[in-house]
Formats: sequence, C-alpha cells, structure tokens
Amino acid sequence: MTDYLVYAKQCGLTEAAFFDPRTLSFEDAAILRQGCEANSCGKYGKNWSCPPGIGAVEEVAAKVKQWHHGMVMQFLTDAIDTTLQPEVFKEVTAAFHLMIRKVYNKVLAEQGDAYLLGRGACAVCKDCTYPEHPCRYPEKMVPCISSHGINVYRLWDGTGYSRSTPSETDLYAMILY
Repeated sequence: MTDYLVYAKQCGLTEAAFFDPRTLSFEDAAILRQGCEANSCGKYGKNWSCPPGIGAVEEVAAKVKQWHHGMVMQFLTDAIDTTLQPEVFKEVTAAFHLMIRKVYNKVLAEQGDAYLLGRGACAVCKDCTYPEHPCRYPEKMVPCISSHGINVYRLWDGTGYSRSTPSETDLYAMILY
C-alpha cells in the first residue's frame, strides 16, 4: 500500500498528516457557517457543496465521523493578494486542486471509498444545478472543509507542522477514508 504522506508530497503538496476523523471538533461550526452565510464568495445558497445545500452541521458532522482515517494536506506558496492578484490566486488554486485530486484518486483506488474536502465551493461544473436539480457529478464534488463545520487551522495546528508566514499563502484539503 502507498505511503499517502509521501505520495502527497510527491504530488506537490507541502506537508500532510494523518488524523482520526472521529475525534474532530465541531466547536467552531456556528461561526464558520456564519462566514458562509456572509456569502463573500457568492456561493451561499447557490452550490451543492455549500450551505444550505451541503446539509446541516449535524448531518455533515455525522458523515465526517463515520470515517476511520483522515489525512489533512497543506500547500504553501508565495503570498498572493487575492484582491490585487485574483488571476494568480485562481491559477494556484487550480494547481492545488489537481494535486489533491491526484492524491484522492490514489486513496480511492486503494481504499475503495473516500471523501475529499477542499477549499471554497466545488468548481467541477461551471454552473451548479443547485437547487433545481440534483448534483450532476456527486462523485466528483469537492465540498468545502469549513462548510462542514471543521476549523482546518485548529486541525492543522494539532499536526505539529507550522502554518504560513506573512510571506506565504496556505491552502488545505483533507481526505477521509
């Protein structure tokens, strides 16, 4: 079986660490969902991977806690001002999604089932079918970590690895299996 931590780094991610999904805290769920409701990304109520389409915190917490293994992954890059450099951020995010998808596909192939959570709203489809029609590609959907009520920074801080410095931008994803 593949050493997923090594494989994640081979795919271009900066660091990765294992965790037990059954021990995750959802203590920040209310404030994270308030952030979603503020709708700064414009996806609240418009995407199956975001609230309210993703489900209530209790539902997604139960879904997360059914898994026995988890891996959280970090990608660090030079600092990006998303206001002044939106195209650069879009390119970095696209590259990040390719990296995490590669790791996810490896885990999925070896484990038979897995669940990928990323940053921001799912972007598999140009236009999401929410709420009129079911998701076209539920097997490809990449829901947002924070939409599940998980504070990825708290989780990452528990790994022993450091977060970004002011001269860096950090992106996170997790795979449950």
